[in-house]
Amino acid sequence: MNYFQIFTIFSAFYSILPIIITIKMTVFYIKNRSSLTPNTLHPVLYLQFLIMQFLNFLHVISTFLVSRIPDGGWFMEEMCQRESYLRFLIFLSYGAVYAKNFSTISFCLTRVFILFMDDGKEACQFIYLTLFLIPVAFLLALPRNIVEAKCVLMEPPFPSGAVMIVSDLGSENKMSDSQIIEAVFYPSVIIVILSLTFLMFWKLLQSRKLSTLVGRKFDRNAERSLTITMILILLPVIVNSSIAILGIFNYSSFILYVLRPWMIDARCHIIVCYFYFTHPIFKRKRVSQKILKSKDTK
Repeated sequence: MNYFQIFTIFSAFYSILPIIITIKMTVFYIKNRSSLTPNTLHPVLYLQFLIMQFLNFLHVISTFLVSRIPDGGWFMEEMCQRESYLRFLIFLSYGAVYAKNFSTISFCLTRVFILFMDDGKEACQFIYLTLFLIPVAFLLALPRNIVEAKCVLMEPPFPSGAVMIVSDLGSENKMSDSQIIEAVFYPSVIIVILSLTFLMFWKLLQSRKLSTLVGRKFDRNAERSLTITMILILLPVIVNSSIAILGIFNYSSFILYVLRPWMIDARCHIIVCYFYFTHPIFKRKRVSQKILKSKDTK
């Protein structure tokens, strides 16, 4: 068994806990959304996080179908002969990438808006922005669906039978529509998220929110959890986008090709686990459940 097969199996298993946590967070939101407040966890920010997380999972699923299973040599030869299926997989993968990046921007934008507006009553408008940007993301992926797709046999260190699903983008001397979209999209995402993160830190430092917000430890912990969550979002976004930009200009390498799946999973799995296990609102819920269970056993 080779690295690619081991990683595919491992990443499938370690996706189980984040999926369970996301389901628990969704159920928590449905049951408690009316009681959520800006002093605990703003309901709009919570919903933005869930949307971002579901789109991250969609991207992880698409990477299994487009790269991880084919890279491991498990992709059936019959599938490579079905061009419409290959085109759909590539379309789904790129649409998921664009959508999750748009949702990340919406999440960060909502976070910054709530910081600057204090009560954040107008934050619900960003949900409509997110719902508008998701179909836009798949429209941006359409050029990948209208060009020829094919399987390319991989050479060592990839295992025997490993293939890469690629789009035929035409001339090497001229950038295709898809490549132009990517060349504009990825740097823009990095710039916007870095700018929003800078605004967040500037506001936090200006108002001393981490140390003086309402004068309560609960709120400070909530701010700290949200702030570190945004920082954790940054690294995978920058690495993934940078690798994608290098790939556009044919500067990608085997090391970067291997690194990218780890960054995709880090963005999806580590962020949701950290947010769930550190934000006070979920800690309070878990403590309450333990107290109720201890009373029931008496």
